[in-house]
Amino acid sequence: MKKVSLDVWVQLIGLLSIVGGLVFVGLEMRQSQQIAIGAQQQSRAQMSVEGAYVWLEAGLDPAIMYKTNTRNFTQEETLAVRNEVNA
Repeated sequence: MKKVSLDVWVQLIGLLSIVGGLVFVGLEMRQSQQIAIGAQQQSRAQMSVEGAYVWLEAGLDPAIMYKTNTRNFTQEETLAVRNEVNA
């Protein structure tokens, strides 16, 4: 049986280190992508909550905001929609 030289062992360890490093970098990239997606979802949820607070501060039912698009409504139209939803 042939003896394996020290040079071959060093090369094998170096190769395994490179492969391990690439796997680690890949896992880090996956984790950072998941964190970015989570932050984006959190931001969207926060915007929805802030929109509901605006309606609450105005004395309106925030359920109307989710059931109808009242961005271009006048105050009277918004009150009419609120009355229809509550009826």
